[in-house]
Amino acid sequence: MSRSGESTARAMRGCCEQANAELQAFSGKPPSVSNPRRRTRDMSREIQSAKLEATHEALRRGAAELPHETAQQAAAMRRAVADRSRRSRR
Repeated sequence: MSRSGESTARAMRGCCEQANAELQAFSGKPPSVSNPRRRTRDMSREIQSAKLEATHEALRRGAAELPHETAQQAAAMRRAVADRSRRSRR
């Protein structure tokens, strides 16, 4: 390899190392060339996990609201029975 070829190769290696360092600093992880299938599978798991957590949260909120709604419905039923009772006494 000629001197200009060697210096070009060194410059390219330096650029690649610098880009890798910047990517690592940006993402907090070293860059890797991984199997696209594995990355897709991992992303799918993350999405499923997020959806599952969102569903759990919605169920928790619904369960917390249920006693309040039940109490409101029971009060409405009591009022309806009391109104009917008053009307039948007249």
